[in-house]
Amino acid sequence: MRIRTSSVFVCSGIWLLTFVTCFGRAMGQVPGMDSKAAELLPDTTIAYVEMAPLSQVMDHPLVKHVMSSKPYKTLLRNPEVVKARGGLTLAEFALGDKVTSLLAKASERGSYLAVDAETQGVVMLMHAQDEATLNDVVTRVMNLARQQANNGSGPALKEGEYRSWKYVQSDQGVAAVMRDWLLLSNKAELAKKIVDAYLDGREANLQGNPRFTEANALVQNASASRTHQGPKHLAWAFIDIETVRRLGVAPQAFTGKADNPAAELLFGGLLAILKQTPFLSSEWTMSERSFSLSWLSPHDPSWAGAEREFFFGPNGEGEAKPLFTTSQPILSASIYRNISEMWLRAGDLFNQEVNDQISQAESGLTTLFSGRDFGEDILGAIGPELRLVVGKQDFDDSGPHPAVRLPQFAIVAQLRDPKTMQKELRRIFQSLIGFLNVVGAMNGQPPLDLDSEKESGVTYTMATYAVDADASYTDPLPIQFNFSPCLGFKDDMVILSSTVGLAKELAAADLSALDHQQHASAQSSGVVADQAKKNTILEVHSAALKAVLLENRQQIIAGNMISKGQTEEQADQEFQSLLLIADLLKKVAIVLNVGSEVALQLTVEVQD
Repeated sequence: MRIRTSSVFVCSGIWLLTFVTCFGRAMGQVPGMDSKAAELLPDTTIAYVEMAPLSQVMDHPLVKHVMSSKPYKTLLRNPEVVKARGGLTLAEFALGDKVTSLLAKASERGSYLAVDAETQGVVMLMHAQDEATLNDVVTRVMNLARQQANNGSGPALKEGEYRSWKYVQSDQGVAAVMRDWLLLSNKAELAKKIVDAYLDGREANLQGNPRFTEANALVQNASASRTHQGPKHLAWAFIDIETVRRLGVAPQAFTGKADNPAAELLFGGLLAILKQTPFLSSEWTMSERSFSLSWLSPHDPSWAGAEREFFFGPNGEGEAKPLFTTSQPILSASIYRNISEMWLRAGDLFNQEVNDQISQAESGLTTLFSGRDFGEDILGAIGPELRLVVGKQDFDDSGPHPAVRLPQFAIVAQLRDPKTMQKELRRIFQSLIGFLNVVGAMNGQPPLDLDSEKESGVTYTMATYAVDADASYTDPLPIQFNFSPCLGFKDDMVILSSTVGLAKELAAADLSALDHQQHASAQSSGVVADQAKKNTILEVHSAALKAVLLENRQQIIAGNMISKGQTEEQADQEFQSLLLIADLLKKVAIVLNVGSEVALQLTVEVQD
C-alpha cells in the first residue's frame, strides 16, 4: 500500500487559503465530548504532528526579529513576492481580517496534522478557543468561498450532512466543524471516522498505540533535560516506522543500503536505524536567535551489525573530535567514520555495480601507492576521527591573483603509527606533485615547486605555483593559483591542506581548548538524557560564504547565464537571493548524538 501525498492540500504552509477557496461552513450543533486529537485519530495513523497555537509562534521573539530584519523586508520587495502578496491582500480585504489572525483564532488550542494508512488520507485538526470564535472564522471564509464558487474563480462546493453534522466538499477534500474543532481532510472516509470518534469515542485510537506513547515520552524527556532557560518545544511529530515498513511504503528507505559510497559514508548508520527502529519522533524548538529541529529514535548498537561498525564505532561509542575552525570559516565538520572498515566491507554494503567500481579503483590506487593495499595499508593507517575545514582565502590584492577566488580547505586525521606513516605519506605526496607537474606540462599548466620546512615542532611538505613573469597569465592568474598544497605532521596528527597558510593555522590550534569547548557544548545541549557521543558535527557560517560569493559575483552570474540560459537580470536576481539568505542566517549546525537514543539535530542561528 502506498500513501499518496501529492494531492494533499493540508501539507501546504498556506492551507487556510486553500480552505478559503475550497471549503465552506458546517454548523452542526450535536454535542460531543471534548477530546484530544490523538484520541480522535484512528489506530492506523502512521504520522502525527502536534503544533503549538500559531499565536505563540507569531509572538515569539525569533519570529518578530526575523520579520523586522532588513533581509526579510528586502525579500518582501521582490517582484514575485509583491505579486503574490497582492492576491493575499485582496483575499484579506474580502475576509475582513488578516490570514495569520484567522489562523491564530482557529488554532488557539493547537493544530494537529496526521496521515492515516488505512484510508491513505491526511487530516488537519485545529482546536479553537470556543465555538463562537471558530464559527466567526468559518463564516468569513465561507462567504468568500461561495462568492468565488459563484463567479467561477473557485472550485464548486458540494454541501451535505453526516449524522446531523453538515459538511462541505470539493474535488480536493472535505471540511467540517465539530463544535470548537475544525476538520480538513483530503479523504471523506477519514473525516467520517473522526466524526464518529468525536461523537461515540474510539477504543482503538492513536493514543493507545504504545509506539506513540514511547515517542511522546522521548520528546518530553529531551525537553526536560534542557536548562530551565532553554527553549521549549513548539511542535513535535511521530512517525510509526514499524507500520510504514510493514506496509511497504518507500521500501528503498528501509533496505539499509545506500546507492553509493558517499551516501554510505554520510548516512549509512541512519539507514541502519531506519531498518530497525519502531518509530521516529521529532521536536521543534525556538530560542531568541535560533530554531532547532531534532529527530529522535531509540537505539541499540546491535542494529548496526558488524558491517556498520565503521559508522558508530565498537559498541556504538565512536565519537567525533572537536571541530577545527579558521579565522574566516565557511564549513567545519568532524565525523567518526572508520573508512578502512567501510572500504573492506564494501561487499556487504553495496550492490555488485558499486563493488565492481571499487575493485577497479582499488587496482589503480594500489599502483599509485607503490603496491600498498589501499584499504588496509593506506586507509587502515588513518584513525576514524576525521575533520574537514573550509574557509575564505585571502589574496594579496597588491599583486596578481586568480580571477576566480576559491575557498581553502583541509582534512585533518590521526595516524595510528605516526613514525612509519609520516615518511610513507610524505613520499606519496611528493610523487603526486611530480605526477601533477608532468600532466600539467603536457597541457601548458604552470609547474609546482616542492619545498619543506619545520616550524614549532610541525613538519610541512608543500608545493607552490611559481608565477612566470614572461607568461601571459600574470594578471589575472589561472585558477590553479588558488592552491599551494601542503602536507603537515604534528605529533600523531596529519593535515592535508589546499594551502600552506591553512595548514599552519590548523597546526597552531589549541587542542585542549577545543576539547573543553566540545565538553561544555555537550553539557548544555540537552538533546538526549544520557551520556551520548557526538558522532557527527557540521557547521556552516554565512559571513565568510557571503564574502566569497561577492568576490566571485561576475563569474557566478556569467556561469548561470551560460548553464541555465538566464538573462543577466535573472542571474543577478538569483545571486541577490543567495546574498539575502546569507544576510539573514548566521550559522547552520547539524549534530548527530548517539547513545541509548539517537538524536539528529539541525540548528539555524539568525543574525543579530
